[in-house]
Amino acid sequence: MKNLYSIFIIFLLNVLGATSLHAQNDGVYLVGYFNDWMPNENYQFEANPEKDGEYIFTTNVKAGWIYKVVKVEDGNSAWYPGESNLYFKKSGEVNIYFNSTYNSSWSEYGGNIWIEYTSTESIDDGFYLIGNWTNWGISSDYKLTQNPEKEGEYMITMDVSSHHNYFALKVENNAVTARYPEIQELFFRQTGQATIYFSETYNQDWQENGGYFWIEYTFNLEDGFYLVNGYDSWTPQKDYKFVKSGNEYKLETYLKNGPLKVVKIANKKITSWYPEDGDGFQMKSAANGTVYFSEVYKEEWSAFGGYFYIESELEFEQAALCGFFNDWSTSKNLMTEVSPGIYSAKYVAPESYQAINISLDEWTKCFGGTFTNFGEPFAAKIQSYDNIYFSVDSKSVITVTLDLTNFNNTTTEGGYITIDKTAYIIPTAISDIDDNEETNGTWYNVSGQALGTKPVKAGIYIRNGKKVIIQE
Repeated sequence: MKNLYSIFIIFLLNVLGATSLHAQNDGVYLVGYFNDWMPNENYQFEANPEKDGEYIFTTNVKAGWIYKVVKVEDGNSAWYPGESNLYFKKSGEVNIYFNSTYNSSWSEYGGNIWIEYTSTESIDDGFYLIGNWTNWGISSDYKLTQNPEKEGEYMITMDVSSHHNYFALKVENNAVTARYPEIQELFFRQTGQATIYFSETYNQDWQENGGYFWIEYTFNLEDGFYLVNGYDSWTPQKDYKFVKSGNEYKLETYLKNGPLKVVKIANKKITSWYPEDGDGFQMKSAANGTVYFSEVYKEEWSAFGGYFYIESELEFEQAALCGFFNDWSTSKNLMTEVSPGIYSAKYVAPESYQAINISLDEWTKCFGGTFTNFGEPFAAKIQSYDNIYFSVDSKSVITVTLDLTNFNNTTTEGGYITIDKTAYIIPTAISDIDDNEETNGTWYNVSGQALGTKPVKAGIYIRNGKKVIIQE
């Protein structure tokens, strides 16, 4: 999520350029990762008494900190610079000057900002890895060292996380002189220990890591084959190691939602991916299952990428029909298994637009789909949070049937939903009340009118198609 958050922030600042900031006083503010890009009084400029229209703010900064200036006026805001971010080139105390009128002599800082360092901290020359784990500032703990095996290449070995964003800074004479990459931030694709190689010369072969970095991840795992999930940053874990089974490999485990691949670990490093390209097989319905793997491509397994095959079963204890009609309750309209693999429930729908869904075990999973016509089966889509929509032109009894007799939980195909509609008949006597309707258990008076709760007044009532006498 941190990666997505960072990308969103950069998009918001670079593309929108101006937006509305609520609950902020008018004024000029310094913003950056150091204050979550939110203007606050601790980073507010003051009017420069020596020059009209100019503002000044004094603070301590770290080399590498990314920043902008935002001007808030009448609830609206303008960002400077509008299309890029700036970063401090030194650590120490600074005077930051701002003027909303462009000044060409300030073009080094975007034209509206000028930086004056009043004191600076000593920083050793060299290359430094910077990221959210360093609070975006230079730290001597993450200084890169010369790769003894290759001139002009630098390296560091450290623990990384897929939640870490990073780039590199070059320091000369206590000041940052270059950033790699110049604008974007990169992120680690896996979690674990990694050796990070860096060169200030762009390398086309390192393009997947911005062109300046190459990452070798190492894992404290036995040699073998492991199932990995893209939602877990493709990070192999010991609980997902395959065991040899004849000419293949086998893994019995709980399969989480997400794209799946198999990796080969040798000498604590990933040496092969299966399949090598693409996003892998998308597991849409989490379940207990068995995965079979072969290093040799099998055409009959092509639906899974050709190197593995998955068997899994849809398991649930309770299915419930939910929708506008019952305020999306998972306890009121439980579905009954009318025959093996077929579930059904009814409800009375008023003349209106309907939205329903089928919940499994209180929204642990659910089925949706695209309605076609009454009485016509349509594909049941598991994990679909898109409701099933249809219209009812008069008060009706709606019957929803979920057919899972041919449902394949691994591919999430083969399930069907059918919606039937019959006219609603107002019960006028005991014989008119259908004990099999979803109204089963509802109390009625002798005129056939439904009651919201069990009556407390003495009298004769109807429940489950039978006469019930309540006495005082």
